Amino acid sequence: MNNSSLKAGSTLQNGKYEIIRTLGQGGFGITYEANQVMMDRHVCIKEFFIKEYCDRDDASSNVSLGSTGNADMMQQYMAKFEKEARTIAKLNHPNIISIHDVFRENNTVYYVMEFLSGSSLNDRVKKTGSIPEDGALRYIRQIGAALAYAHSQRIMHLDVKPANIMIDGDRAVLIDFGLSKQYSESGDQTSSTPVGISHGYAPLEQYQDGGVREFSPETDVYSLGATLYKLLTGVTPPSASDVAQTGLPSIPGTISSSVQKAIEKAMSFRRQERPHSIEEFMALLEEAPVNSSLSEDDERTYIKPHGADSKKKPTSKAVKDSSSILSTKDTKSDDSKKKWILLFAGVAAILVASVFLFRGSGTKVSDPTGVIEGHGFVDLGLPSGLKWATCNLGASSPSKYGPLFAWGETAEKEQFFQREYAFYVPVDNLASVTKYNPRDEDNCLNPEDDAARIQWGGSWRMPTTREIKELLDDNNCLWAVGKVGGKGGYIVTSKKNGNSIFFPAAGSSTGKGVVGDGSYGYYWSSNGNVVGAEILNFNIVQELTGVGSGVASYFGCSIRPVSD
Repeated sequence: MNNSSLKAGSTLQNGKYEIIRTLGQGGFGITYEANQVMMDRHVCIKEFFIKEYCDRDDASSNVSLGSTGNADMMQQYMAKFEKEARTIAKLNHPNIISIHDVFRENNTVYYVMEFLSGSSLNDRVKKTGSIPEDGALRYIRQIGAALAYAHSQRIMHLDVKPANIMIDGDRAVLIDFGLSKQYSESGDQTSSTPVGISHGYAPLEQYQDGGVREFSPETDVYSLGATLYKLLTGVTPPSASDVAQTGLPSIPGTISSSVQKAIEKAMSFRRQERPHSIEEFMALLEEAPVNSSLSEDDERTYIKPHGADSKKKPTSKAVKDSSSILSTKDTKSDDSKKKWILLFAGVAAILVASVFLFRGSGTKVSDPTGVIEGHGFVDLGLPSGLKWATCNLGASSPSKYGPLFAWGETAEKEQFFQREYAFYVPVDNLASVTKYNPRDEDNCLNPEDDAARIQWGGSWRMPTTREIKELLDDNNCLWAVGKVGGKGGYIVTSKKNGNSIFFPAAGSSTGKGVVGDGSYGYYWSSNGNVVGAEILNFNIVQELTGVGSGVASYFGCSIRPVSD
């Protein structure tokens, strides 16, 4: 049996992708680091290759799918691999791995994902031991938001564990949907392939034949609770059968009582005794501490300007701002300090040059070119004539974050849970929705549900998706990462008249507290429905911008008003 992977330099899709190296091989596939040649974009490619049954011809790279006796089973698994890759590709959530492409080649199936340069939570725990409670909860809240969104699309992950959570900057990303299942509106599974088991994280029903035949969020709730247990203790939880017989081992007394109780309830032996949704589980954590501050390593200034192409190759290279350099520990050598100073001087020169090349793209943005109802706007000379506000709804200046809002809600609030959402409707009752129904196309907020119109009055309103795309259009504006008033975000400079506005990376909320502030920006459009809405989203760590769809409507995101 030859379990060899594709060699470095191999190409796929007629040279579209070039393999750089093999990252790893699991039970169902081989994962590669690759380059999308024409886009000059780093990507990750997963190949369907079950090592116990598959073989590869070295000359042609073709994969044989086992002997005659198991060929049918391999075809079934490969079909599931392809179907679920296409299913996940339809998901759009900042905490779920993005899939860019799915194709067949070499007698097998491949899918192309975003490349994440960080490490898994499992690797982090192995290296440094247990994670402090506030940090662990920051990750769990993000993954909880991802799971809640997946569940709203009738998808169960079924393999939530630290090894399947990557940390990319300050962002936790749920990966490996290889065991996931899609369910119909009636709650029945749409595929019947066997379910895998991750001991310690899988509840008892996953060990039982037909145990996850029906849609049951409680299964993923168990795994999320078990994951939190591992992060806080550094120890893999006992198997579900051991938990059923002897209970869960004691949790350190340094962990808050609300978190202890939440873990114990999530990992209940009986499914009916667990929280019945991710939102219920997250509510149990409400009294737990929230700390969304970034570590020193995440406090970076990024100066490479680029257009609004979300397919741009991400970069992990960064230069700390001057305050970080000046506070370098004395244990650094003089030569090392000189290198930092020279590097910073070079960056400063680039910044100065960029100011002359792109007026308005420095650290100062344009003053208002006009005022409507007491709020300033900047005319960017856009083809539509649209005027963008100088600051976020509820903010007093361009660098201020302002409050977050759920889509369609007009009042500020501090926590964002699905059960408290103004338009919340249980999944089973979505067909009965009369306002902003998910099945209706081109939903747009009514004036009475538009927070910008209600709070600022006059002609102010939230932008449509089309208007956000106009702002992202390379022909209209230049998007460059920078800082205004000490806050990181995107400076958007018009290519028509040189005027500029600033979008701070205000983060988002998927429960209690804010995550991603200083790294990510999520800005509502007026297009969406009671389940999901479209947003302007950006990542100043990876230098990515774009329009996201299907983001859960009850999430807390920023609003940047516009006026005709």
